[in-house]
Amino acid sequence: MLRTTAILEKTCSIKTAQKYRRLSSSAVSVLTNTDKGLQVDENNLKHVFLQDNVSDLPVCCISVAGAMRTGKSFLLDYLLRELQKTSNSKTASRSSPGFSWRNGMTRHTSGIQEIKPVIINGVAVFLTDTQGTFDRRSTVRENMTIFAMACLTSSHLVYNLMHIIREDHLQNLQLFTEYGRLVASYGDRGTKPFQNLLFLIRDWQYVHDAEFGMEGGRKVLKEMMELHQDQDVNSNKLREHINSSFETLDCYLLPYPGRHVAEDPNFAGEHHLLDERFKLHLDALVQNSFAPDKLLPKRIGGRPLKVVEMYDLYVKYMEIFSADTLPEPQSIYLTTSKLVFLHALKDSKEMYVKGLEETGIRGQNEPETTENLRKIHNNLKKKSLIHFKSSTKFGDSENRRVYETTLENDINKYFITIDNLNQAKIQNRYHTAKDNYTAELDSEFQKSQEPFHETDLNKLHLQVKTRSINIFVNKGGKYFSDDLNTKLVQNISSRYEDYKKLNLVRIQIYFRKIQDEVIRKYKEKMENALEGPFSIHELKFTNEHETVKKELLAQFSSTNDYGSTIIKDSTSTALAKIMDEKSGIFKEMNEQKTLKNRVTRTVKQLGDNETYKDLWTNPQKQKILASSVITIIIIKSYLGF
Repeated sequence: MLRTTAILEKTCSIKTAQKYRRLSSSAVSVLTNTDKGLQVDENNLKHVFLQDNVSDLPVCCISVAGAMRTGKSFLLDYLLRELQKTSNSKTASRSSPGFSWRNGMTRHTSGIQEIKPVIINGVAVFLTDTQGTFDRRSTVRENMTIFAMACLTSSHLVYNLMHIIREDHLQNLQLFTEYGRLVASYGDRGTKPFQNLLFLIRDWQYVHDAEFGMEGGRKVLKEMMELHQDQDVNSNKLREHINSSFETLDCYLLPYPGRHVAEDPNFAGEHHLLDERFKLHLDALVQNSFAPDKLLPKRIGGRPLKVVEMYDLYVKYMEIFSADTLPEPQSIYLTTSKLVFLHALKDSKEMYVKGLEETGIRGQNEPETTENLRKIHNNLKKKSLIHFKSSTKFGDSENRRVYETTLENDINKYFITIDNLNQAKIQNRYHTAKDNYTAELDSEFQKSQEPFHETDLNKLHLQVKTRSINIFVNKGGKYFSDDLNTKLVQNISSRYEDYKKLNLVRIQIYFRKIQDEVIRKYKEKMENALEGPFSIHELKFTNEHETVKKELLAQFSSTNDYGSTIIKDSTSTALAKIMDEKSGIFKEMNEQKTLKNRVTRTVKQLGDNETYKDLWTNPQKQKILASSVITIIIIKSYLGF
């Protein structure tokens, strides 16, 4: 260890950091080797693909697959560093460990490993490292599963080969070409099942036949993929199916990396120790094949996948690859089509839900009119179904119709919930408008106990009615519900009748008070007219009564009728009648004064006679005399004397 440290310190000042990068890793295993074979690590899979900050981003997966000990992990670690330089995200630190790799002849990477994505142009780019195939500890089943998962989950598959492309390398793609034929047989001819396949040939030795880089690689690939009449029929078909299964096929020739990489056990990835030709072409490979504009999202049936959907791909594919036998292309196709339908169903429904959410129907925003909400629903539903159809070019038409029906049913069920919520908000607006009318009128009536003039009350009613109905009108000037608006108007009219009755009672009370006051004044004036010990002449009394009555009725006629002339007229009539009735009482009082004066004069005349003086000094005689005199006066008055 001391020797290793000394070598690192002498070689480069950043050696320690490079060594840390080489031996440490931030990659996690999403597919691991267990006693029961390859299994999905659910926790790691969730950690990688279900992170909130990237789960809804389009996903690009670059997988490197091939034989063991051919530099796959080193290549991915280098590619990761280069991509991080162009990243517009801070999701991965450039100083953090990348992929772990080391020299030697024993297997280093186990299963399938993923690393935190690099965000480039809004796309989450994942790099996938795979267990090398054909080592002494791997079974054919494991090799097939690893290669299949890399191919099925990637948008860019790098087929890492040493020295040359051999026929058996092409035959490893047999399963996927059969899968591609199956896809075509179901009518999915518009899209190819796989996207980009790059044959990366390491340690290319035949520079005299084809130069390093992309041009030389394409020359090699063309010769390898050409069809020949003298070639085996199955070999020709294999090549045809490979061409029809991948959207793009390419090949790149890399030179030998140098003796430090191949022979030095302490090599830690120092860039300056790489062979100059290798560095040149490695950089060119990254710039040409993995430039930002070429890192397109993974698609199935033409539909771009999201990061979160990669979780489903791993889980569902491993379910069929974990069966007792290797899956047939049919099983892979059915699983893939089911995933396509499920993801398209989820996407399309989310599109519908998001569209409704943007109306603010669930928030504090005003409700939609029933008619407009139905229109929004139909438009969003139509767009959602169109999106579903355009996203499900992969798969058979029968299953497509089943999922389409499910989508339509789900949308209709969700709309029922939203419609009920909207109706509740409309009902709330209705009650708010109705209560507003009552609250405003109550407030006006509580300000004073005086009645309103009927004209003023009607004016107030119309103003408050307008304000209340406006509460039930949306920003576009339409009623939230025509039926409820009719009900609102009827309710306001009914309440207005109640307020009119209340105001009428106030008017009646008002005139009753005035009537009492007028009668009080009449009594006061008549009492003043009859003041004193002597009565007034009957004609004078009648004149006095009529004068007071006329005066008071004239004053009454100038009072406010509050728009109720009937009550005022009836009160005026009642006042005249009451004053006439009261005049009889005052007339009787006047007549009683006349009788009293006569008694007083008679007694005075008798008192002047000496004969009767003795009577005034004898109480007993006074009582007898008084009774007699009164009797005589009454008889006399009755007889008209």
